[in-house]
Amino acid sequence: PILLDIDVSSGLEPDVFVSNPSVLSYTNGYLEIVGVGECDVIISQAGNQNYQPAESIESNITVEKGNQIIDLHLNGVLQFGVEYNPISINISTGLDFVLGSSDNLIINAWDDTTSIEGVGTVTLTVSNEGSELWNPVNVEFELEVLPGTQELSIPDSIFIAFGQNEFTVTVSASSGLNNFEFTSGNLEILEINDGVGAILNIGETTVEVVQPGNELWQSVTGLVHVLIDKGTQEIEFGVFDERIFGDSDIQ
Repeated sequence: PILLDIDVSSGLEPDVFVSNPSVLSYTNGYLEIVGVGECDVIISQAGNQNYQPAESIESNITVEKGNQIIDLHLNGVLQFGVEYNPISINISTGLDFVLGSSDNLIINAWDDTTSIEGVGTVTLTVSNEGSELWNPVNVEFELEVLPGTQELSIPDSIFIAFGQNEFTVTVSASSGLNNFEFTSGNLEILEINDGVGAILNIGETTVEVVQPGNELWQSVTGLVHVLIDKGTQEIEFGVFDERIFGDSDIQ
Protein backbone atom coordinates (compact mmCIF):
# COMPACT_ATOMS: atom_id res chain seq x y z
CA PRO A 1 0.00 0.00 0.00
CA ILE A 2 1.02 3.61 -0.68
CA LEU A 3 0.53 6.15 2.11
CA LEU A 4 -1.04 9.40 0.88
CA ASP A 5 0.50 12.18 2.98
CA ILE A 6 -2.29 14.75 2.62
CA ASP A 7 -2.17 18.00 4.60
CA VAL A 8 -5.31 20.16 4.74
CA SER A 9 -4.54 23.54 6.33
CA SER A 10 -7.93 23.64 8.04
CA GLY A 11 -7.40 20.31 9.67
CA LEU A 12 -10.53 18.94 8.03
CA GLU A 13 -10.52 15.41 6.61
CA PRO A 14 -9.87 15.26 2.85
CA ASP A 15 -12.04 13.32 0.43
CA VAL A 16 -10.21 10.92 -1.90
CA PHE A 17 -11.82 9.56 -5.05
CA VAL A 18 -10.34 6.97 -7.43
CA SER A 19 -11.76 6.85 -10.93
CA ASN A 20 -10.90 3.21 -11.64
CA PRO A 21 -11.31 0.87 -8.64
CA SER A 22 -10.03 -2.05 -10.73
CA VAL A 23 -6.62 -0.33 -10.75
CA LEU A 24 -6.45 1.45 -7.36
CA SER A 25 -8.38 1.31 -4.11
CA TYR A 26 -8.28 3.81 -1.25
CA THR A 27 -8.74 2.90 2.42
CA ASN A 28 -7.81 4.85 5.56
CA GLY A 29 -5.17 7.02 3.96
CA TYR A 30 -3.61 4.28 1.81
CA LEU A 31 -3.74 3.62 -1.92
CA GLU A 32 -3.44 -0.03 -2.88
CA ILE A 33 -2.61 -1.31 -6.36
CA VAL A 34 -5.15 -3.93 -7.39
CA GLY A 35 -4.75 -4.02 -11.16
CA VAL A 36 -3.08 -2.66 -14.27
CA GLY A 37 -4.15 0.44 -16.19
CA GLU A 38 -4.78 4.19 -15.69
CA CYS A 39 -6.59 5.79 -12.78
CA ASP A 40 -7.31 9.38 -11.69
CA VAL A 41 -6.93 10.19 -8.02
CA ILE A 42 -8.91 13.29 -6.98
CA ILE A 43 -8.37 14.85 -3.56
CA SER A 44 -10.91 17.44 -2.38
CA GLN A 45 -12.31 19.07 0.75
CA ALA A 46 -15.91 20.35 0.64
CA GLY A 47 -15.47 22.84 3.48
CA ASN A 48 -17.91 23.56 6.35
CA GLN A 49 -19.53 26.48 8.11
CA ASN A 50 -16.13 28.01 8.71
CA TYR A 51 -14.17 27.08 5.58
CA GLN A 52 -14.84 27.39 1.91
CA PRO A 53 -14.30 24.31 -0.31
CA ALA A 54 -10.66 23.72 -1.15
CA GLU A 55 -9.45 23.60 -4.72
CA SER A 56 -9.30 19.93 -5.66
CA ILE A 57 -6.09 18.22 -6.73
CA GLU A 58 -6.12 15.61 -9.46
CA SER A 59 -3.36 13.16 -10.32
CA ASN A 60 -3.27 10.56 -13.09
CA ILE A 61 -1.53 7.32 -12.18
CA THR A 62 -0.53 4.59 -14.63
CA VAL A 63 0.09 1.13 -13.21
CA GLU A 64 2.10 -1.12 -15.50
CA LYS A 65 2.47 -4.89 -15.39
CA GLY A 66 4.87 -6.20 -12.75
CA ASN A 67 8.07 -8.11 -13.37
CA GLN A 68 8.42 -11.70 -12.26
CA ILE A 69 11.55 -13.09 -10.60
CA ILE A 70 12.69 -16.69 -11.03
CA ASP A 71 15.16 -18.27 -8.60
CA LEU A 72 16.90 -21.63 -9.01
CA HIS A 73 18.40 -23.36 -5.97
CA LEU A 74 20.57 -26.47 -5.90
CA ASN A 75 19.96 -28.78 -2.96
CA GLY A 76 23.44 -30.23 -2.97
CA VAL A 77 25.79 -31.05 -5.84
CA LEU A 78 24.45 -31.90 -9.28
CA GLN A 79 25.66 -35.47 -9.72
CA PHE A 80 24.58 -38.39 -11.82
CA GLY A 81 22.90 -41.16 -9.86
CA VAL A 82 21.47 -39.11 -6.97
CA GLU A 83 18.22 -40.50 -5.60
CA TYR A 84 16.61 -37.08 -5.07
CA ASN A 85 15.91 -34.12 -7.35
CA PRO A 86 18.52 -31.48 -6.43
CA ILE A 87 16.96 -28.68 -8.52
CA SER A 88 14.42 -26.38 -6.84
CA ILE A 89 12.77 -23.55 -8.81
CA ASN A 90 10.69 -20.69 -7.41
CA ILE A 91 8.79 -17.96 -9.26
CA SER A 92 7.94 -14.84 -7.25
CA THR A 93 4.33 -14.63 -8.46
CA GLY A 94 3.48 -18.24 -7.76
CA LEU A 95 2.38 -18.70 -11.36
CA ASP A 96 3.06 -21.90 -13.24
CA PHE A 97 6.27 -22.13 -15.24
CA VAL A 98 7.59 -24.23 -18.08
CA LEU A 99 11.03 -25.85 -18.20
CA GLY A 100 13.24 -26.53 -21.19
CA SER A 101 16.63 -28.20 -21.50
CA SER A 102 19.31 -27.74 -24.13
CA ASP A 103 20.17 -31.44 -23.77
CA ASN A 104 17.62 -33.89 -22.39
CA LEU A 105 20.33 -36.57 -22.31
CA ILE A 106 21.98 -34.62 -19.47
CA ILE A 107 19.00 -33.01 -17.69
CA ASN A 108 15.58 -34.01 -18.90
CA ALA A 109 13.02 -31.23 -18.36
CA TRP A 110 9.27 -31.32 -18.87
CA ASP A 111 6.46 -29.17 -17.44
CA ASP A 112 7.90 -28.15 -14.03
CA THR A 113 9.96 -31.31 -13.43
CA THR A 114 13.60 -32.25 -14.02
CA SER A 115 15.61 -35.45 -13.83
CA ILE A 116 19.35 -36.06 -14.21
CA GLU A 117 20.08 -38.42 -17.09
CA GLY A 118 23.77 -37.87 -17.89
CA VAL A 119 26.93 -35.85 -17.27
CA GLY A 120 28.02 -32.53 -18.78
CA THR A 121 27.00 -28.88 -19.14
CA VAL A 122 23.45 -27.97 -20.02
CA THR A 123 21.30 -24.83 -20.22
CA LEU A 124 18.02 -24.99 -18.31
CA THR A 125 15.35 -22.51 -19.43
CA VAL A 126 12.55 -21.42 -17.10
CA SER A 127 9.71 -19.38 -18.60
CA ASN A 128 6.24 -18.02 -17.92
CA GLU A 129 4.06 -16.32 -20.53
CA GLY A 130 2.78 -13.72 -18.07
CA SER A 131 -0.79 -12.68 -17.30
CA GLU A 132 -3.00 -9.60 -17.23
CA LEU A 133 -0.96 -8.41 -14.24
CA TRP A 134 2.54 -9.77 -14.89
CA ASN A 135 5.07 -9.47 -17.71
CA PRO A 136 6.39 -12.63 -19.38
CA VAL A 137 9.69 -13.94 -18.05
CA ASN A 138 12.35 -16.20 -19.54
CA VAL A 139 15.53 -17.04 -17.63
CA GLU A 140 18.41 -19.33 -18.57
CA PHE A 141 20.62 -21.14 -16.07
CA GLU A 142 23.84 -22.93 -17.08
CA LEU A 143 24.31 -26.07 -15.01
CA GLU A 144 27.04 -28.70 -14.82
CA VAL A 145 26.25 -32.27 -13.86
CA LEU A 146 29.23 -34.15 -12.41
CA PRO A 147 29.88 -37.91 -12.58
CA GLY A 148 28.22 -39.87 -9.81
CA THR A 149 29.89 -41.25 -6.70
CA GLN A 150 30.16 -45.02 -6.34
CA GLU A 151 30.33 -47.10 -3.19
CA LEU A 152 32.14 -50.44 -3.00
CA SER A 153 30.79 -53.41 -1.11
CA ILE A 154 33.86 -55.42 -0.02
CA PRO A 155 34.91 -57.42 3.05
CA ASP A 156 36.94 -55.50 5.61
CA SER A 157 39.21 -58.47 6.30
CA ILE A 158 39.88 -61.98 5.06
CA PHE A 159 41.44 -64.62 7.32
CA ILE A 160 42.72 -67.76 5.61
CA ALA A 161 45.12 -70.60 6.36
CA PHE A 162 48.19 -71.43 4.33
CA GLY A 163 47.74 -74.54 2.28
CA GLN A 164 44.55 -73.50 0.53
CA ASN A 165 45.23 -73.09 -3.11
CA GLU A 166 43.18 -69.93 -3.70
CA PHE A 167 40.33 -67.75 -2.49
CA THR A 168 38.02 -65.16 -4.08
CA VAL A 169 37.51 -61.52 -3.05
CA THR A 170 33.78 -60.84 -3.50
CA VAL A 171 33.09 -57.23 -4.48
CA SER A 172 30.27 -55.15 -5.97
CA ALA A 173 29.71 -51.47 -6.78
CA SER A 174 26.59 -49.36 -6.18
CA SER A 175 26.79 -48.23 -9.82
CA GLY A 176 26.38 -51.78 -11.09
CA LEU A 177 29.74 -51.64 -12.91
CA ASN A 178 31.72 -54.88 -12.80
CA ASN A 179 35.20 -54.30 -14.22
CA PHE A 180 37.27 -54.29 -11.04
CA GLU A 181 41.05 -54.06 -10.74
CA PHE A 182 42.89 -55.94 -7.96
CA THR A 183 46.43 -55.29 -6.66
CA SER A 184 48.29 -57.26 -4.01
CA GLY A 185 50.19 -55.25 -1.42
CA ASN A 186 52.88 -57.94 -1.11
CA LEU A 187 53.59 -60.28 -4.02
CA GLU A 188 55.78 -62.49 -1.82
CA ILE A 189 52.71 -63.37 0.23
CA LEU A 190 49.83 -63.14 -2.23
CA GLU A 191 49.20 -62.92 -5.93
CA ILE A 192 45.74 -61.91 -7.16
CA ASN A 193 44.16 -61.95 -10.59
CA ASP A 194 40.55 -61.02 -11.42
CA GLY A 195 39.68 -61.24 -7.74
CA VAL A 196 41.14 -64.71 -7.24
CA GLY A 197 44.03 -64.81 -4.77
CA ALA A 198 46.88 -67.34 -4.84
CA ILE A 199 48.58 -67.86 -1.46
CA LEU A 200 52.39 -67.92 -1.55
CA ASN A 201 53.40 -67.43 2.07
CA ILE A 202 52.06 -66.69 5.51
CA GLY A 203 51.82 -63.10 6.64
CA GLU A 204 49.65 -60.02 6.48
CA THR A 205 49.00 -57.89 3.40
CA THR A 206 46.28 -55.94 1.62
CA VAL A 207 44.36 -56.15 -1.61
CA GLU A 208 43.53 -52.86 -3.29
CA VAL A 209 40.24 -52.95 -5.22
CA VAL A 210 39.57 -50.28 -7.84
CA GLN A 211 36.49 -49.63 -9.93
CA PRO A 212 37.86 -47.17 -12.53
CA GLY A 213 34.51 -45.58 -13.35
CA ASN A 214 33.35 -44.36 -16.75
CA GLU A 215 31.81 -41.26 -18.31
CA LEU A 216 28.97 -41.38 -15.77
CA TRP A 217 30.70 -42.57 -12.59
CA GLN A 218 33.79 -41.49 -10.68
CA SER A 219 36.39 -44.11 -9.83
CA VAL A 220 36.37 -45.62 -6.35
CA THR A 221 39.03 -47.50 -4.36
CA GLY A 222 38.73 -49.90 -1.45
CA LEU A 223 41.18 -51.89 0.67
CA VAL A 224 40.82 -55.45 1.97
CA HIS A 225 43.12 -56.65 4.77
CA VAL A 226 44.29 -60.25 4.27
CA LEU A 227 45.83 -62.36 7.04
CA ILE A 228 47.33 -65.69 6.01
CA ASP A 229 48.02 -67.89 9.01
CA LYS A 230 49.98 -71.11 9.27
CA GLY A 231 48.23 -74.09 7.76
CA THR A 232 47.29 -77.20 9.70
CA GLN A 233 48.84 -80.64 9.18
CA GLU A 234 47.49 -84.11 9.76
CA ILE A 235 49.40 -87.39 10.23
CA GLU A 236 47.89 -90.64 9.06
CA PHE A 237 49.16 -93.74 10.80
CA GLY A 238 47.98 -97.35 10.21
CA VAL A 239 47.52 -100.03 12.89
CA PHE A 240 50.43 -102.50 13.25
CA ASP A 241 49.86 -106.19 12.85
CA GLU A 242 51.18 -108.40 15.62
CA ARG A 243 54.93 -109.00 15.19
CA ILE A 244 57.60 -111.21 16.78
CA PHE A 245 61.27 -110.63 17.15
CA GLY A 246 63.11 -111.55 14.00
CA ASP A 247 60.34 -110.49 11.63
CA SER A 248 61.24 -108.26 8.72
CA ASP A 249 61.32 -104.50 9.21
CA ILE A 250 58.02 -102.71 9.75
CA GLN A 251 56.99 -100.66 6.73
